Amino acid sequence: MNQESKATSIKELGSRIKNGTWLVMFAAEWSSPCMRQAEILEAVEDSLREMGLKTAQLSSENFPELAERWSILAYPTILIIRNGSVKCRLIGVQSAESIWKAADRINKKQN
Repeated sequence: MNQESKATSIKELGSRIKNGTWLVMFAAEWSSPCMRQAEILEAVEDSLREMGLKTAQLSSENFPELAERWSILAYPTILIIRNGSVKCRLIGVQSAESIWKAADRINKKQN
């Protein structure tokens, strides 16, 4: 996944996510399902960007405070966040179509 968010701290990442619409995937580096999900996200990343979404993939091991704040209990978990507020939560491996549909639904609510 082409990471637009290469934040080095929770504060920095939090300030980026406050603006715009983000698709954030929480993953565990050791997880096979997370690796599959990353591949699927790469396949739809260009269309998500065309919708105006920014993307980030976070290791729950590197950002445990964010995982706790957003109640990440399973991996992978995808959050669609608009202006700092979680608008959609997808848990487990999702198809490219279900990711795109969720993003499109959130985008339509914005317009």
